[in-house]
Amino acid sequence: RFPLGHLQPFSLNLLSLDIHRLWRIRAKYSCPDMLPQHRPARNPRATKRDRLRHTEDMERFTDPVYSVAMFRPLMIFIAFLAAAALLMSTPIVAIADTGLPLPRFASLRADKVHLRTGPGVRYPVDWIFVQRQLPVEIVAEFENWRKVRDWQGTEGWVHRTMLSGRRTAIVTGGIQPLRREPAASAELTARVMEKVIARVLECEGDWCRIEIGKKRGWMRRTHFWGVYPNEQLD
Repeated sequence: RFPLGHLQPFSLNLLSLDIHRLWRIRAKYSCPDMLPQHRPARNPRATKRDRLRHTEDMERFTDPVYSVAMFRPLMIFIAFLAAAALLMSTPIVAIADTGLPLPRFASLRADKVHLRTGPGVRYPVDWIFVQRQLPVEIVAEFENWRKVRDWQGTEGWVHRTMLSGRRTAIVTGGIQPLRREPAASAELTARVMEKVIARVLECEGDWCRIEIGKKRGWMRRTHFWGVYPNEQLD
């Protein structure tokens, strides 16, 4: 602590100058209105019309200018969203290396099929299918391996020799009726238990003709798993 009497007049002048600089810096960045406004000197020879024209020019110069270039990023973004929505609404059918569409339905060829975590024997066995002719959906391919999904959503990789192109289906949703004709009022030929595997013979509209043992009949495709909603089979 130093008393003010020890400060020399020159030091007081420097102190007042620094305070004045700090005040101007604070006024510039915190409150610009504190700084004095410098207005251009008015030309005494300028007429009222010249001053009015000068005011209009300044307003025209300070008005915001809108052009197509300013809205170009927005237009590109809207076009991108429209294209993405169109792609999402369009069904995509992939073509595998074998020339067959993906996904597609198939069935198990053997009574015991190992379901692996990857496309190769070096991958561990995750599940074992023990039901022959069980319908599965092929969702991916890699060389001689196929990634399949069953009716409960279980996925894994199996060798292609364990699959067959024979179309089968599994009854879901409890006991389902099997009718003689593709109509709800047709004669009932049998009642099929859930999880029974049937062979798919043909499909017309909402109905498919299936074979279970020695019985044949028509069943709604919503009552079993193994056929796509709009798929036609002859």
